[in-house]
Amino acid sequence: MSHADQFTATGPAFVGSGVPRAGFSTERVEDRHQDFVDGANVQGQRCGVYADSVAARGDVADRESSHEGVGVHGVGDNFGVFGDGNPGIAGIFGRHNRGGAGVVGAVMRGGTGVIGVSMSSLGNEVANFRPLPTGADGEGTGVLGSSGTGAGLHGTSNGGDGVLGSSSAGAGVHGTSNEADGILGSSDTGVGVHGTSIAGAGVRGSGDAQPGVEGSSSGGPGIAGASDAGVGVVGHSTQAAGGSFSSSALAQLHLEPHPNLADPNGSIPGEKGDLIALSAPRGNLIAPRRQQVVATLWFCRIAGNQANAVWAQVA
Repeated sequence: MSHADQFTATGPAFVGSGVPRAGFSTERVEDRHQDFVDGANVQGQRCGVYADSVAARGDVADRESSHEGVGVHGVGDNFGVFGDGNPGIAGIFGRHNRGGAGVVGAVMRGGTGVIGVSMSSLGNEVANFRPLPTGADGEGTGVLGSSGTGAGLHGTSNGGDGVLGSSSAGAGVHGTSNEADGILGSSDTGVGVHGTSIAGAGVRGSGDAQPGVEGSSSGGPGIAGASDAGVGVVGHSTQAAGGSFSSSALAQLHLEPHPNLADPNGSIPGEKGDLIALSAPRGNLIAPRRQQVVATLWFCRIAGNQANAVWAQVA
């Protein structure tokens, strides 16, 4: 039953009252010069506004917020809350001034917490996001994170990648900085920065005054590069050395010798300037039966395939 201080729209919906077929509405400003400051201003102990658009909702008793202290709780077959900021600044804005989060996205069962895409056209968001997009066709930025002194974008994971970036034609992850590191990665047991590419560089770095790529590790390689068909690690400079190596206790550079090969000529292809280390048994002049496995170093003088490349022994 209705009460004077509590209102319930029971229907049926009429087309000549306010906004057609709306349970509650206000007239437009231009219609009768209404001067409402707030279209609706409500408060509740558990939830300020609960709204749902679900075809099979069930019992009316289910229509309440699942959490206390919620300003707006939205439930929908497609979107719980839909914000359209056109022609303003943003569709949805979240803020917090006491150390909390402006926007939080939490999911389970393999879902995605937050999705940001740049599309070439809008208007059919249901089709664009069902299933969730793995790529977009716009020219803008999918997700932008910036900060004055903190992290612009921070990603953490207990078992997977902290930040995962992929691209079909551009850079998977691109980082720039005027005074600090473009990309900084660290790990206690894994790889600080891991990059893979089918046709380009797995990790590419450039710096005006500092190293383009710098890696450090307390136990493993500072920088590890691997490739199935290309060069594992490439170093290039227009005004200085392409590579510089130093060590406080051991050799500055290590070449892992090819085993059981005494001479690369006739068996190893090469490019001019290549260095190759080999290892093969060598007899002992004093005790011929006691053979030693020794390493030799070779330099490619004439490029060629495995049949005609010319190698010269350096040591």
